[in-house]
Amino acid sequence: MIETICGWVTSIIKTFIEVQRKVCDWLPWPLDAICNWVTDIVEVITTVVEWICEEVISTILDWIETLITYILYIFHWICWIIDLPLRGVDLLFCLLGIHIQRTLHVCVKILTDNDGTPATTRDRVDVILRRAAELLRQCQIRLCVDSIEFVRQADLMSGVECGTSQFFSRAFPWFEKHACKKPPLSTAKPLTLFFVDSMAGANACTISRTSYIVLTDGANGASVVHEFGHHADLTHRDDPQNIMFTAASETKDKLTEWQCCMMRSSEFVSQIDKCRPLPSLGERLRAIGQARAKARG
Repeated sequence: MIETICGWVTSIIKTFIEVQRKVCDWLPWPLDAICNWVTDIVEVITTVVEWICEEVISTILDWIETLITYILYIFHWICWIIDLPLRGVDLLFCLLGIHIQRTLHVCVKILTDNDGTPATTRDRVDVILRRAAELLRQCQIRLCVDSIEFVRQADLMSGVECGTSQFFSRAFPWFEKHACKKPPLSTAKPLTLFFVDSMAGANACTISRTSYIVLTDGANGASVVHEFGHHADLTHRDDPQNIMFTAASETKDKLTEWQCCMMRSSEFVSQIDKCRPLPSLGERLRAIGQARAKARG
């Protein structure tokens, strides 16, 4: 809003200067010299106004926006505490064996550099998500991919901090700001998967009470479920076959009943939302063939 107002003000001043120059040309000496001198002063003022709008006000707005992001993050923790009793009831029903299929909505954002080169490919993301969906089925959780898009953000393509150190970096407010929002009629917010080119010592990372996971091309389906497990308040396990084992491995595929119940009661899992399952490879190939036939046709 402020940037729009600044644009209007500078546009009006520039129009005034153009008109003023023409008026000055019509005036006799020495009025034309005085007129041009006044116009020059107005041009200097315009340059100062533009600088204030572009640099000072934009910087202040960025600071305010970042501060709001951190304040909202604190509210996420407050909401988590308030929601604990309801979650306890949900966990109790789950442990008693009442397992109705639920849905985990995710949206994917693949970062690109300034030339449009992505951190990973759409095909690689499909492989990762398909494996994640397979692992989540043991908990009767259906993975629903709401969207996959490419976002130009070269500054965060590489060297992203992982863990609590990310919280104090410029990456945290950017990821929080660009995470997907909850649709109006949905009962759970989506989990955003950001793909970057590289991170400091990890292929997957998350911060509790945020709404996103950061991944690299080296991640796998177990990485997605592992980080989602942290969002569901699960800690690491000593079993190498358990998905919550600390070391990254494609072979990790086990979840206990307690872990499944914790995931099913997560704020990202919906009890009633439905979605179309991830298409199989055969379905994708048929769709591509039909599209090509239609284009030739």
